[in-house]
Amino acid sequence: MKCEDFVQRMDDYLDSALPENEQKTIDAHLTECDHCRRQIRSTQALLCQAAALPKTIEPDHDLWPAVKANIQASGMRHRSITELARLRWNWRVAAVLVAIAALMLAAMIVFTNHRESRPNSEPDPTVRRNVREELQAPKAKLAPSSISKQITEETTNGAIASENSSARLGQVKDSTSCECEPSAETLGVIENALLVDESLPSSRSVEVVSDRLFARALENNDDFFLLKTSLDVLPFPYRVPESVRARFKGLHIQYPDNAGITYLYSYTLFGTSTPEMIRLMKQLIAENPSFPWPNLALAKAYGFPNMPVDMSSSGYIYNDPNKIQTHIRAFMKLCPQSPEPIRVLFPATDSPFFSATVLRMRELLVTRTDTRSLLMYPALWQMEGDRRMGVVDMNELRRRLSADLKQLQNMAAGRPAEFLFVLVSGYQKIGDMGTVRALVAKDGSYEGRNAFVAFDSQEWSANNPAPASDTTMQVKTAYWEKRLQKNDEWIKKAPESTFAWMDRLKALSELKGHPESEFIAVGERVQSLLRENDGFYLDFLKTASLYANRDVRLEQIPSMIREGLVVAEKRDLETKNDLVSAEFNIGMGRFNEWQYAENAWHALFDAYVRIADMGRARSVLDEVAKGLVDWRKQIADLQSGIRPVNSLSLSTMTNGLVASEKWLTEARGRLGSGK
Repeated sequence: MKCEDFVQRMDDYLDSALPENEQKTIDAHLTECDHCRRQIRSTQALLCQAAALPKTIEPDHDLWPAVKANIQASGMRHRSITELARLRWNWRVAAVLVAIAALMLAAMIVFTNHRESRPNSEPDPTVRRNVREELQAPKAKLAPSSISKQITEETTNGAIASENSSARLGQVKDSTSCECEPSAETLGVIENALLVDESLPSSRSVEVVSDRLFARALENNDDFFLLKTSLDVLPFPYRVPESVRARFKGLHIQYPDNAGITYLYSYTLFGTSTPEMIRLMKQLIAENPSFPWPNLALAKAYGFPNMPVDMSSSGYIYNDPNKIQTHIRAFMKLCPQSPEPIRVLFPATDSPFFSATVLRMRELLVTRTDTRSLLMYPALWQMEGDRRMGVVDMNELRRRLSADLKQLQNMAAGRPAEFLFVLVSGYQKIGDMGTVRALVAKDGSYEGRNAFVAFDSQEWSANNPAPASDTTMQVKTAYWEKRLQKNDEWIKKAPESTFAWMDRLKALSELKGHPESEFIAVGERVQSLLRENDGFYLDFLKTASLYANRDVRLEQIPSMIREGLVVAEKRDLETKNDLVSAEFNIGMGRFNEWQYAENAWHALFDAYVRIADMGRARSVLDEVAKGLVDWRKQIADLQSGIRPVNSLSLSTMTNGLVASEKWLTEARGRLGSGK
C-alpha cells in the first residue's frame, strides 16, 4: 500500500468501517511506515480533544455584531464566501481545524480569567520560588536523595511547586483526556531519566529514576506522562516508598477536580487502599470517558497477581478475568495504537480474546524504539508461548523470537542496565546459553556483574554436583576446596555480591582445616552486606546455621536467628497489601519463616550436643517447643474454619508440624541419652 492510498482510506479506518482485509492491509502499512503512523496518532489525539470540548461555549456578550463589522470592513464580497463554501473539505481536516480554533479560544478565556482572578488553590509564591530554585539548579547538583526529601516535605505540607503550577495542573485533564502516547520530547526526557549510576542495585535505581522523573515533571509543565512514568517504574504494589504516596496526595489535595492528578493519586493507593483506588478509577471513567488510563489501572487491580488464578482456592480478593478483559477492551478502543495492554494482559483467561490481543500487541510493539516499550518484550514472549494461544508452532515461535533479538541487539547501545535482561530472557528462551554468557560477562553494571555470578555459579554447580552426605571426607574436602577457588573468581567479578560471599561462607563451614579466623572474617562480611543491602531474611538464618555447623561463636547464634526474624517481619510489613486475604498473607508466609528459623535452631542444638553443653542444648529445645505451641494453635484455627486457607497450604503446614514434632521428640531423647 502507498501512503496516498492510506490517506484516502484513513477516515474509514478510524471509523472501523473498512472490510477486514483492507483493515489488515492498513495495519501492516502502519507497522512499516513511520510517517503514516505519526499522522494517524496526531489525528486521533486532535479528534479526541475535539470530542472532549464542551458542546457549547457561552461568551460574556454577543460577538456577532463585531464579527459582522470586521467582515464588512475587510471588503470581502459575497461571491468570495460562496466560492470558499463550494470547496470540498475533508471532514477530518475540518474537525481538526475546529478543534484547534476551539482550544485556542478556550485557552484565551482561561488566560483572561486567570489574570483577572487567581485561583484560591494557588500555592504560596514563597514555597513555589524555593522549590523552583532547587529544581533549576545545574543537573549535576540534583542529588536524587535531596530532591526526594524536598518533594516529600513539600507534599506532606500540601504545597507543591512550580511556576504557574495551578494553571498548568488545571490543563492536565484537557491534555490527557484522550492522550495515549507521550510526546517525542517527553520520551527523550524519560530515556535520559532511565540512565542511572550502574553501580546501584535495581531496588535503589528505580527509586532514583522515580524521584528524577517527578522532578523533571515539575520542570516540564507538570507533564502528565513524566508523572505517570515516575509511578510506573516502581514495583506496585510492593515496597513503594511512603514519600511517593505523600507527594501525589499533596497534589490531589490542591487539585481535587483534576482528572489527571486524581488518576495518579488513585494509582498510589493500589495495594494499600485498593477499594478507594477502584472507586476513584471508576468515577474517573464515568466522568471522563475519553480518558484511557483508569481502564488499565483497573485491569491491573483485577488481574493481581498477574497470572490466571483459580478463585476457588485463592486468597486474591479482586481477581476477576471478566473485568480485566472489559477494561483492556475499553482502553484499546480509546488507544488502538498503544501496546500498553501487554503489561496487564497475562491474567486474562478467555483464550480467543487473549490470543487475538497478543497478536495485536506484537504488531504494535515491533514499531517501537523507546526503552519503556522495549522492556515489554519478555512479557510478549511469555504470552506467545502460552497454551491460551492454541497450538503453537515452536519453530515459528523461535524464528520470530530470534528476529526480535537481532533487532533489539541493534538498539542496545546507550540503554539502561535493565535492558540487558530483555536480551538475556530472550536468548534463554531459545536456548542460546552461549550468547547469554557473553552478554552478562561483558556487562559491567551492578546487575550485570551479579547476573554473571549467578549464571556462572549455576553452570559450575551443574557440572560439579556437590558430593552426597555419605561420601568420604577426602572427596568432600576436595570438592569444597575446588569450589573455594572458583569462588575467588566470583568475588573478584562482583565484590558486592551477597550470594558470592554466602557461597564462600558455606565452603569454609565445610572446610574445617581452614582457620576459624578466616571463617569469622567472611561471616562478618556477609552480615555487613546483608544489613547494608536490606538482605533477605533467609540469608540471615542460613548464616546462623553455618556458624552452628562450624561450631563458631555459638553464643551469638540466637541473636542472629532473631535478627533474621525481625528482617522477615519488616519485609512482611513492606510487602503487605490489601489485594490478598489476611489469612492467605499470614498462612504460608509466616509458616515458611518459622520453618527456616527452626532449621537454624536445629543446627545450633546439634552444635551444643557436639561440645557436650547440654544445658544450652535444652534451652534451644525450649525455643523450638514455643514455636510448635504457636503453630499448633494456628493450624487448629485453620482446620476449624476460623481462619480459612486453601487446602494445599493447610496440608503443607500440617505435614511440616508433624515433622517438627517428631524431631523435637528425637532431640529430647538425645539429651536423655547424652548423645
